[in-house]
Amino acid sequence: MLSQLAKQFAVCDRWFASAPCQTWPNRWFVHAATADGHENNDPPHIPDVPTIYNRLENASVAWKIYFHDMAQAHTLLQLSTHLDHFHFYAQFRADCQSGTLPAYSFIEPQYYSDFGHPENDQHPPAVVTLGATDRRRLCLRARKHALAKDPSDHHLRRARRHLRPRRAAGSGTPEPRRQNQAFAFDRYGVRVPTVIVSPYVKSGTIFRETTGQPYDHTSIIATVRKRFSLGAALTARDANAPDLDDVLMLPTPNNVGPRRGVKALPYAPSVQAAAARQAQPLNSMQKALLTLAANFPEAPGQDLQAHLAGVKATGLRPPPAETTTDVHAARTYVKKQVGNLFQSTRKPQS
Repeated sequence: MLSQLAKQFAVCDRWFASAPCQTWPNRWFVHAATADGHENNDPPHIPDVPTIYNRLENASVAWKIYFHDMAQAHTLLQLSTHLDHFHFYAQFRADCQSGTLPAYSFIEPQYYSDFGHPENDQHPPAVVTLGATDRRRLCLRARKHALAKDPSDHHLRRARRHLRPRRAAGSGTPEPRRQNQAFAFDRYGVRVPTVIVSPYVKSGTIFRETTGQPYDHTSIIATVRKRFSLGAALTARDANAPDLDDVLMLPTPNNVGPRRGVKALPYAPSVQAAAARQAQPLNSMQKALLTLAANFPEAPGQDLQAHLAGVKATGLRPPPAETTTDVHAARTYVKKQVGNLFQSTRKPQS
């Protein structure tokens, strides 16, 4: 599926993770051009840093974060007053159908298996085909409306020729240092596969940096800032990151994709396989998200920003022991906590 999209649109073979870390720090670089000094998913953290969404909001540019079961972006404290911008994935499909996608969208995958609907986030041991199928639907629905980018958080989990990660641009302005932290966030992570899908992309494009600085996840922020005139860089990282102007080169949106569509390998779990997924132990990503959910308000009607600020100050509490036994128990608890989250009141704006 990725090969079909890469041949029809554009692929970058010099795109790097923003840091040689786990998923959460690299996601924070996508959203805020910083990991706030945190290296790993666990223990989970709640960074209090400005994000590209805050810039979009201040400029009155429409944005939404679509998610399946929960959003890892809920970790970002400065988004806690913008819950009205978070929507389930079904709303993405509806917005595509009605032509009402916002100017900027971010889509999170499904992290927990739900009987006949296995997780599609491609974190082990998820079925890779499901992630490919979801990305196919995303790209084909979004291509007439906006650019769709498809990087892995880290790298393809198979044998391939790697490049030595470079020293990170903007690392002269270091990340916040935590106690006993060895890593200075002064180096990019491994090379990641990145496909750019847009009707403004010339078919068969292969692109690399032209400025001496490689593409990384903060190139998304650099592109969005430039596209919507959002002002100065969030951090030194996105200040140095190349944007995607050189890739979106067609004067008119003529690249509508493969004539016969993009095909992904079919996958339908058996009843036995679906039941087995519910009894699986949690992977590291699911454990971290479960801990995040455990620190959402336990009942609706709370001031979410004040609640999360208190959690950040005192430290995240672990989830109830009975929710950690298997995927089914975790997902049931996460579903309840997300429901509480979206019934919480937002802090009044002054």
